[in-house]
This record gives sequence, structure tokens and C-alpha cells, in this order.
Amino acid sequence: MPVLMPDTTSSFGSQSLVILTSEPASLTAITAAEVTAGDNITCHMVGDWWPTAATAKVSKQRKMCQTKTATALGETTWDTPTLMYTYNPQSVGTPGADGNEAYEALAEGTTVWLVQRLGKSGTSDLAAADAYRVIPVELGPQVPGTSADDAGGEFVISQEVAFADGHDAPVDGVIAA
Repeated sequence: MPVLMPDTTSSFGSQSLVILTSEPASLTAITAAEVTAGDNITCHMVGDWWPTAATAKVSKQRKMCQTKTATALGETTWDTPTLMYTYNPQSVGTPGADGNEAYEALAEGTTVWLVQRLGKSGTSDLAAADAYRVIPVELGPQVPGTSADDAGGEFVISQEVAFADGHDAPVDGVIAA
């Protein structure tokens, strides 16, 4: 049997994260106009950002005639990791200041829709027919810090996020024209 080597896409530099501050008309078909109106914070993000899921295994009830107990998949719980993004601490409070686009768009206590596109350069615009994943989140406090304690460190904000009310998992879609 021949070994198959599938074509793959490098993940290095091939991710985008756009913030929408108002809910799109359709989570599964966000329009090009809606996503263009958002803030592309890809180059502010430190590292990767991936919502994760954990699925519990549950034991089924053993019947009187059985000698073994079967297991099944139970509830799946999605989790959103902490956002970490760069900012310019000397320009906080100056609306529209360079370097604080993510800081201003991710205000504590607000709800935003994070549109995550995978498999295309993070510096290119999102366009019609691009596949994406949207994650509606409520934003926690913006906590200042640094990304590292050496010469490569930058000032960053760490911010906890949680799924917004009425949402419990990412939604996949394709950008509509």
C-alpha cells in the first residue's frame, strides 16, 4: 500500500484575528462589508490564540446481564484562552493612537465577535469566500504586563475572555460577498 502525503498549509504567519464590535447579521455568513468594518488586530496578538474543547467520558449503566461497563462521550465544554496583545502604554487615553488599536477595541466589560481566519497570510485582508471561525466573547479586565523579561519583551495586555451570553462554542462560516 502506498503511503499518502497530503498537501498541508503552514500555520506560521497564516492566521488573522479581526474584532467586530457589533453582532453580524449572520454568524455563518459574515459579509465582506461587516468584516472590513472590523479591526484587524493580527499584528498586535502575541503567539497563537485557540479556543479549546474538552469532552467528558461517561460510563453507561451496566445492565444486570452484562459483565462489562461501556463508556460514551458526554458533555463538551469549550474554553477561551487569555488574549495577549501589544499596546503603547504612553498613548493610553489618546484616542486613535498608533499601537493601541487592539487596546481600544477590546474594552473591558464589552462583548465583541472575534473572527479568526486560518490558512492565509495574517497581513492580507479577509475577503469573500474566506473560511473563518467566529467566537462571540465578553471581555474581562485589561491587565498590563510584558511579553518577556529580556530584550525581546514588549508591553502587553493580558485579558481574560469568556463566551458571550447565549454562545457556548465557536461558529464556522464563509465570508459572503
